[in-house]
Amino acid sequence: MKKLLLILLINTAGAVEFGVTVGSLGAGLNASYKYKNIELKAVYTNTAFNYLETNTQVQSTQLLFNYYINNNFYISGGYITGDITTNIKSNISSDNLGIDYIKANANYTNTNNININSPYLGIGYKSIMSEHWVLDVQGGIVQTHEHNMQNVLVTSEVIGNYVIDIPMDREHYYPILNVSINYKF
Repeated sequence: MKKLLLILLINTAGAVEFGVTVGSLGAGLNASYKYKNIELKAVYTNTAFNYLETNTQVQSTQLLFNYYINNNFYISGGYITGDITTNIKSNISSDNLGIDYIKANANYTNTNNININSPYLGIGYKSIMSEHWVLDVQGGIVQTHEHNMQNVLVTSEVIGNYVIDIPMDREHYYPILNVSINYKF
């Protein structure tokens, strides 16, 4: 009986992988369990960066089911939740533009929030780099809700203070691309 149980455990054991992921939803960690042609994968990302007065925060949780067509190619489906928030601030002065006869300043703020709470559909490819290291490339698409708020404060000697608010809400599709390097146990 012990031999039969050991044979069943060996034959039903799947592959477990842990690794790092970089992609369109930031950088983070992933874990997966593969049994025969089906793989369950979880990815968590959390990234913040500042570039040229633009602050961006990206955070996501991905739960994916991969079905392998062969040993390397797979079709992926699942669910992704996340937020991408971008803040842009700038100040434009008429002095900097070379216009002396109008004294005006414009403070521009753009806050863009993309909310992802959607099913995911994609394809992927896994390449075995060595006995334990695996390269995983995956691409797909999700539906998103974007809320954009632009605020412009114009200060001028002629018109005083004038505020322009431009809100915008829209639904669109967002491409997902993940590249992972995993350690396979």
